[in-house]
Amino acid sequence: MKKILVVIFLFFLSLAIFSEVISFEHANIIYPEGYKKLAIKVGNKFESIRDFVVDLFSYDPGKVNIFIEPNTVISNGYANFLQNNIIKIYTWPPSGYEYTYLPLNDWYTYLLVHEFTHIVTLKKLRGMNKITANLKMPYAPNFGKFSYEAPTVFIESSLTKNSGRLNNPNISEELFKTFGEKFPNDNLMNDFRYGLVYYNANGDFFQYLIEKYGRESVLNYLQSSMDYSLNWLEIMLIPSFPYVLLTKLPILFEDNFKFYFGNSFKNEVKNWLHTFKSNEKPEGALVYKGQNERIYKVISENNNLYILSSSFGAVSGYFNHPINKLTVISDKGTVKNVYYLSAIDFKVEDGKIFILKRNNNNMEIWNQTENKKLISGKISSFDVYKGKIVFSTYNDKEDVSTINVLNKTYTINGFVRELAFNGDSLYILIGNSLLKLENDSFKVIDNVSLKGAFLKKKGKEIYMISKIDGKMEFVKIEKTLIKISNKQNIIDADLDDNNLYFITYLENGEGMGLYKSEKTFNLPEKYSIAQKNNVYNFRYTTLSNIDELKLKLTPSIFAPLLFTTYFLPISPQELGFSGWALGNLFDFTNTNLDFYLLPYLGNFTTYSATNNTFNETKYNLLGLSYGLIYNDSLNDKSLVSLNLYDIKNSFYTGISSLSIKLFDTTLSYDSKMSLTLENIGTYFYKYPDFNFNDLISFNLNFSKEKFSLGIGESNEITYESTSLSIHSTVYVGILNIFSQKNYLYGNMNIDDEDLNMFIVSINNIFPFYKQAGTALGYLGNYNFADNNFTNNFLLYLYMGHPKSNILYLQAGILFDGFFRPFIGFGTSPHDIFF
Repeated sequence: MKKILVVIFLFFLSLAIFSEVISFEHANIIYPEGYKKLAIKVGNKFESIRDFVVDLFSYDPGKVNIFIEPNTVISNGYANFLQNNIIKIYTWPPSGYEYTYLPLNDWYTYLLVHEFTHIVTLKKLRGMNKITANLKMPYAPNFGKFSYEAPTVFIESSLTKNSGRLNNPNISEELFKTFGEKFPNDNLMNDFRYGLVYYNANGDFFQYLIEKYGRESVLNYLQSSMDYSLNWLEIMLIPSFPYVLLTKLPILFEDNFKFYFGNSFKNEVKNWLHTFKSNEKPEGALVYKGQNERIYKVISENNNLYILSSSFGAVSGYFNHPINKLTVISDKGTVKNVYYLSAIDFKVEDGKIFILKRNNNNMEIWNQTENKKLISGKISSFDVYKGKIVFSTYNDKEDVSTINVLNKTYTINGFVRELAFNGDSLYILIGNSLLKLENDSFKVIDNVSLKGAFLKKKGKEIYMISKIDGKMEFVKIEKTLIKISNKQNIIDADLDDNNLYFITYLENGEGMGLYKSEKTFNLPEKYSIAQKNNVYNFRYTTLSNIDELKLKLTPSIFAPLLFTTYFLPISPQELGFSGWALGNLFDFTNTNLDFYLLPYLGNFTTYSATNNTFNETKYNLLGLSYGLIYNDSLNDKSLVSLNLYDIKNSFYTGISSLSIKLFDTTLSYDSKMSLTLENIGTYFYKYPDFNFNDLISFNLNFSKEKFSLGIGESNEITYESTSLSIHSTVYVGILNIFSQKNYLYGNMNIDDEDLNMFIVSINNIFPFYKQAGTALGYLGNYNFADNNFTNNFLLYLYMGHPKSNILYLQAGILFDGFFRPFIGFGTSPHDIFF
């Protein structure tokens, strides 16, 4: 009875986690306390764009549930098409260099368009796939040759011409010129185009096919591909009936793409990429070559150039993050200094560097030169004027920004993603709207042209990147926009007395570069003011407590389960067991938390060989499995509790894990320290026996951009019937990254029996394959009982899977007094499992 009460308590706890709900005709908006105003705005924006998406793809998925994720500084969102048509939106629009790669004029509108398109396209099913999906059973969709992001990026760029990724040539046409004649590998973070292929390139290729063959042909191809999706019945039955896979074999022999478009996928990609071929080259001298780098921003001051960038390569592929840096060079190109740091924006005044960086769920402004933190909070943008910080903060409850200018504050609707203050005038960017402060109120100067990420200040003059005649040009802001560049696609730029410095792609497609040319002043471009869009006020209702409870009590997944060995092409004795199990999974979710119930019934026989005979043991199963899965990635907390109660055999068993980051703080502009508590425990109880195993550990980590040091202490507690044992281990680990091709890894473990040491140098020496190289290592062991020290040396080659960084094959020689060949594998180049 106590167990059942615990289940009921956990279930109602999961219902209480998400807060209030308002209901529009086509969407429920689930929001935390205090966010009703934003929820109403989100609901109105969704209702206003919904028909656009439904009409374009000719499918209505029904009502959706939109969850608002507040109090974050992450620009993101996602759609869960399996669980109750869920869309989750984060309330922090892109700022700093991120706006270059997410040029979305109105964050909530375009995020809703993007995520709702996922729901529409991934639920457009037919036949048995549609029937089982409508019953809330899981399925595995098939998009053919497209990524899931192809239609979403296409449609976000179709709403208007001044927003969306495909409307920015720097991350569309100019990017695609670097591809050669095929899509680059986009699975590993070892290429500066990582992520841009899966999203931008797939979206543009989708658009290219629509323009060439028509929307109907593309949608028919998508629909035909989705017919090869695996529905729940197939997924469930494949383990018991492998023959189910035979129904999907035709897809291996059919060229569905060629059937609809009359050309192979490979040739069509080649034709698409040929449309971007040109003989245009950057009109300037190369000052800085960012080999396999993504360069975000440049500032010129006092004959120095400051360059913010991320470097990609083999090591990025191993650890799944680039090396971020701020490089200072002379105007001749000589590197003066490199600061390894992560920042989304920076400013320079009188040689002092100021940066804007994330720290957990806040933004921080640092004086990098003096290594001093200046301001922390929900800061969206900043500038420096005579040593004083001018900055804006964002209130996501109201969708309102407050700008702090010296001793004054100003409030404006929307998210201020960039600002510049020259002492006389304040300019701000909200989406694609450029505004200027005049007489204590903001006046819209231009809200039509697509704009770059930054405003630049030179004395009293203000500059920016603006799309003019299809090109991203560097312009001076006056009564009109005066072009400083001419017919160039520029990611970012700055200038000194005589020269224009601008960022674009290298000619050979291997990264980005900083170029120098003479500055010119070209014909001015008139400002444009768009007509205001109609503001819609759709009807909504606040759900009653009963209606909310109904919504929360409705399972998000209903999945019947069947497993049997009777139809497998292997004998029960060879398999080791035979039998069947039947059950049903009910899942309840509110995005961060899942609660599931799984009643089951089964009958199994196990076989163990003894003296050429098989001993049989029979099991009759009847019970309930239940679990709670909570994951708060924003605050680094997670809880997993999976439990099973078998009524027939009167036993309880389960596993639980808990992870909490107790603190995470910045120590300097480029270093931080964190302490994490982790616990994992298993239990089994059947009267009178009780077995329990628990591992609790504390991990203290100090990290910089290229170095980390971890110290951990763990205690394994084991209880079996009447015996209790505790085993403690201390761990020290280091990681030192030298470059994108070389790093050093080491660890030491010590307990009451052994001291183990491991250190290895990883070197990528194969330029033709970024996930392969050679390693030289040392293994040492000291046993306290016999006072014995053993030394082993390793020399091996490693090669990673081309589409995953979680499996590496290794082969080499181990020397322990004798040379012994070995073959191993690991989850990274320095992990070895013999």
